[in-house]
Amino acid sequence: MQTLRSNCFRLISCAWPESVTERGKERYGFIDIIMTHGVHSAGMLRHGLPPPSSTSLASFRSNLESLARTREVISLSTAVAILEEGRRPMRRYGVLTFDDSLACTCRVAIPEVLRVGIPATVFVSTDILDTGEPYWWLRLDHAWRQARTEQASFFGPKGEVVVIRRDDPASMARAKDHLRAMRANQRDHEVGQVEEAFGARLSNPDVNYPYAEAMTWADVRELAAKEIEIGSHTVTHPNLELLTRDEVIQELGDSKRRIELKLGLPCRSFCYPYGKHSPDVTDLVRAAGYKCATSTIAPGRNFAGQDAFLLQRYSITTEPYKLGYDLSGFSRMLKYCGWRSEVHTCLRGHRAK
Repeated sequence: MQTLRSNCFRLISCAWPESVTERGKERYGFIDIIMTHGVHSAGMLRHGLPPPSSTSLASFRSNLESLARTREVISLSTAVAILEEGRRPMRRYGVLTFDDSLACTCRVAIPEVLRVGIPATVFVSTDILDTGEPYWWLRLDHAWRQARTEQASFFGPKGEVVVIRRDDPASMARAKDHLRAMRANQRDHEVGQVEEAFGARLSNPDVNYPYAEAMTWADVRELAAKEIEIGSHTVTHPNLELLTRDEVIQELGDSKRRIELKLGLPCRSFCYPYGKHSPDVTDLVRAAGYKCATSTIAPGRNFAGQDAFLLQRYSITTEPYKLGYDLSGFSRMLKYCGWRSEVHTCLRGHRAK
């Protein structure tokens, strides 16, 4: 079924004329910003199953192919300049971005980007680069994948008991929602409780889980030398909506200064951790000296006049050629024709199985 879906996505991506489904201002051009997190190679699989946020190299290649074939891929800074001019883009542009400072980005994904010959932006969290400590959700994913018990629990942000079951991915997704709503100290404590309950800690010296390995500053300098743009993803990757004004200012300013000091280059772009932001946070990003900011919420395309600090993005998924399918507008046509439910059941597969 997955092969059939991938072939359908590829066929639509390659053959569907986008002009059929473009509406209104889309006919005058737009900018599609694409995001991804981890990208894993086949060799990494011997160390265990990848986290849900990671995309296989094969899928990344096929989706990258769709992007390069259907869009004129430009840098994020060039895209922002076009939007700020206020004129219609007049073309279908694409921008490629990576979040989270993961080592697999520079070791697995970027070589493919350079091979295709397109620009990209990598958003880094400076504390991760300084310490090498893995992100909390990757600690959680590892504990869940390697669980020695049937379930684990922790206290949510309001004191509620949250249960994660080893055989229930939905319970893991709900747990992450609860943890994102916590401040760092409480969250890290609760993740530690889950690791202990499942009997699997990423910090154990005998563990090799390459999906969680962080970049080093040497990696980032090498990316910059290859003309990959480096943006800020804060210092500690917090939910900025939970912080005080002074804490937000520190996260924004310290990360920007650290990147500029290490690279000797200006840091102009910012990415909201978890996609969380508010008007006050956005104002502080502007005041910190950034030129643009991206989000993971409300995926969509960007048009002339778009607020450069509320840029929308699409996501590369684990499905080969799914990005090209999403960008083609074919699914939107199905919605208008009333066929979306039936066709998507075929393309997505039967969830009950």
